[in-house]
Amino acid sequence: MIELLFVGDIHLGRRPSRLPEQLSDFGLSSADLSPVVAWRNTVEWATENGMDAVVLAGDVVESLDDRFEAYGPLESGVSQLAESGISVLGVAGNHDVKALPRLADRIEAFALLGRGGRWERQEITGKSGEIVDLVGWSFPRVQVPDSPLGSFDLERRPGIPTLGVLHGDLGAATSVYAPLRRSELEAAQVDAWFLGHIHGPDDLDVTRPIGYLGSLVGLDAGEPGLHGPWHVSVGSGGIQGVEQVKIAPLRWEALEADTSAITQDQEAAPADALATLMDAAIETIRERIRPDLGHVRAVGCRMHMTGRSSFTEAMRGVDFEALKAEIRVRDDVHYFINKIIDQTLPTVDLKELARSSDPPGLLARKLVALEENQLDARALIDAASSELANASARALPGDLEASDIDVRESLLRAGYEALDALLEQKRSVETSP
Repeated sequence: MIELLFVGDIHLGRRPSRLPEQLSDFGLSSADLSPVVAWRNTVEWATENGMDAVVLAGDVVESLDDRFEAYGPLESGVSQLAESGISVLGVAGNHDVKALPRLADRIEAFALLGRGGRWERQEITGKSGEIVDLVGWSFPRVQVPDSPLGSFDLERRPGIPTLGVLHGDLGAATSVYAPLRRSELEAAQVDAWFLGHIHGPDDLDVTRPIGYLGSLVGLDAGEPGLHGPWHVSVGSGGIQGVEQVKIAPLRWEALEADTSAITQDQEAAPADALATLMDAAIETIRERIRPDLGHVRAVGCRMHMTGRSSFTEAMRGVDFEALKAEIRVRDDVHYFINKIIDQTLPTVDLKELARSSDPPGLLARKLVALEENQLDARALIDAASSELANASARALPGDLEASDIDVRESLLRAGYEALDALLEQKRSVETSP
C-alpha cells in the first residue's frame, strides 16, 4: 500500500470570522481555531500514521500579502514531514497563484506541480517500493476562464495507479476559476480526481473518487459539518480506501428550535424560555456530532427559531445578543451561538379569517391553500418558482433552482409576515379615535 493524505484549501493567513469575545474567558482565541492549527494537526497526524506523501490542492495561502505569515507554519510543517520521510507536493489555486510558487522556491522539500498552467506528472514511491503517479496543474494567473482539461496530454503509464490533483470550479457552465465538467474528468485516464476550490467537502467514493476535498477547517458558518484532510490508500489494484480525517479545531452547525413547544407559563419569561430551547438544541447537535469531533475545540451554531405560536410576539423583545454571549462547555468542547435567525410565525385562525373578503381574508385563503396543499397552491408555487429562477439567473448564472418545498416554506413565511402586518393595520384603524 501507498498511504497518501490529500489536503484541501488551507488559507494560511486567514482566521475564522465572527467568533464571540467570550471564548477568551475559556482561553480560546481565533488563533487557536485557525487554519495554522489545522495544518499543524494535519502534519502531526500524517507523521504519526506513516503517510508516504501529503498533497495540497491549492489555496494553501490566503493571498500574496499573507505569504510572510504563512511561510513559517508551512516551512515548519513541510520540514517536519520531510524529516519523517514524507513527500510534500501540491498545486497552486487562484488565491495563491503568486504566493505558493514563491514559497515553493524557498522551501526545498515542497514540490509544486504544474507550474505555469502546464500539466506535470510526479512519481511517488512508497516505503515498500510501490509506485503511484500524481498528475497536477497549477493556476498560471488569478483568472482562468477555460478548462485545464483541454490541455491534458499526459499518457497513463501501464500498470501504475494514477491520481489527479487540481483546483477548479466543478460543474460551472462558465467561470473564471478553471471551469471543470465532470464528464471530462471521468473521461481522463485517471483513477481519481481530488479537487480544491469549493470549501464544502464531497462524499468521496472509494470506487472512483472525483470531487472536492473541502477546506481544512470551516472558516465561517457557511462551511458547516466535518472538515479535514482525506487519507487515501492505494495498492497495485488501485484505490483501496478513502476516509476523511477529523483534525479541524473548529466546527460549524445549524440548529433548529421549535418555539411551538413553549408553554404559556414559559411565555412570561421569554429569555429564559429561549435559553432552555437553545440548551436542548445544542444537546441534540452534541449527540449527533460526538463521534466526529476529533480535534474540535469549539462548535459555532447558527440557530433557526421556527414554529408558530403566541410566543412569537413575546420573543420580539428578547435581547438576542445577551443570549448569544453564553458559552456552553460540553466534554471540553465550547459551543456558542453565532447567529439567531427568527423564522417564527404568529398564531392565527386562518380558516376564520378566510371567510372575510377584506385584504387579510384574501391573503388567508392563499395561506390555507398552501398549508393544506390545495389545488390553488400549485399555481402559487409555480409562479413563485418562475420568479425566483429568473432572479437567480440574473444574479448567479448556473445556480440551482429552489425545490417546491423550499418555495412553499418561503411563501408561507412571507405570507404570514404580510398577514401579521395587515392585521396590525386593521387593529390600528379600528382602535383609532
